[in-house]
Amino acid sequence: MRDFFRRKENRVFLAIIAALIAFISWEESQIADLQERMMHVEASRYDDQLTNLYWHAGTVDETLDEQGKDILHLQKKSADQEWRLMQLEWDVYGK
Repeated sequence: MRDFFRRKENRVFLAIIAALIAFISWEESQIADLQERMMHVEASRYDDQLTNLYWHAGTVDETLDEQGKDILHLQKKSADQEWRLMQLEWDVYGK
């Protein structure tokens, strides 16, 4: 075994293998870091989308409330007009 480490070619070979192992472990740490950052980006995008949805839902809810008030107002006006029309009919046909 000592003869294996004494030969210069084997030392170079082992140094290349050690360098490749170090490079691979560095690449793996870079990939893990990138994955973690991408998860944070996706989570922040998801939070932004939820915030936008909540805002749109609130806006739509307010619009629906206003439209509901308008509908009730129109129904009341329609009922008043119908009542007045019935009164006119009674006045014309009742006599």
